[in-house]
Amino acid sequence: IRDCLGSVCRSAGVPVSIEPNDLSERTQERPADLLVKNWKDGKDLWIDICVVNHLCRTHVKGSSKTVDYAISKAEKRKEDNYRELVTEGDAMFLPFIFDVNGRLNEAGEKFLARLACMGASRNGDSQKRLLHDFRLQLSFKVLSLVGSQIVNAMNFRSCESE
Repeated sequence: IRDCLGSVCRSAGVPVSIEPNDLSERTQERPADLLVKNWKDGKDLWIDICVVNHLCRTHVKGSSKTVDYAISKAEKRKEDNYRELVTEGDAMFLPFIFDVNGRLNEAGEKFLARLACMGASRNGDSQKRLLHDFRLQLSFKVLSLVGSQIVNAMNFRSCESE
């Protein structure tokens, strides 16, 4: 998913670094999956990608009442975890969060829309078509990942029962 989003950024003419090492002097952790330099007002944009399952035990009750419950919880957790590092790095932060069905958080949707706008003005393509293509590429990647995890889990269980 990280590489796919990096490819989407590059196709819109936005240079991006994958898993940059030097975002924080305080920690060796990589607080971002992607880094976009000088995204807005001279500030870098740190993007952290996450996929959540609205049917997992910790989300199922809230998800039964609110459609984006799992996405909202992950978004808040990511923003809380990275707030201090982002402030220290004088950067902006984007939690880019999918659920297992390919649904994307609002901030992620806005980011893709901006990429589509940039790509359309750069390539002369339709912004609407580019946005559709970006969503398809990323949703397919999410669903492929989820599907492979399900197959692996099934294979593991069938081996245990033998």
